[in-house]
Amino acid sequence: GSRLLRKWLIFPLKQRDAILKRQALVEKFYNENELRFQIFNELHNIVDIERICNKISSRRISPKEMMTLGISLQRVSNIATLLKEKSVGIRFNNHSDLIDKIKKIIFTIWN
Repeated sequence: GSRLLRKWLIFPLKQRDAILKRQALVEKFYNENELRFQIFNELHNIVDIERICNKISSRRISPKEMMTLGISLQRVSNIATLLKEKSVGIRFNNHSDLIDKIKKIIFTIWN
């Protein structure tokens, strides 16, 4: 969240079509309280995936962090499903095959 916001502030959109598209998405979220609430609940329980991926690459991740990564990736998948069901217009790959592989690895490590 904060890294993306910082990126948007440092590198604002300059093309009119991209600006209008973002405004339309913001308006949709503003008007759809239920969708906004559902996504907020999913986002609230997602850990910093980028930080955990960095721990994986440096081989300093614990089994508990692997478990939280699996849970977070499932929540990302839930968000992708919500956005698709509500026809929000955001292209979002939920990477379900990758999530399944990570869950299997986590289960193997945890047990």
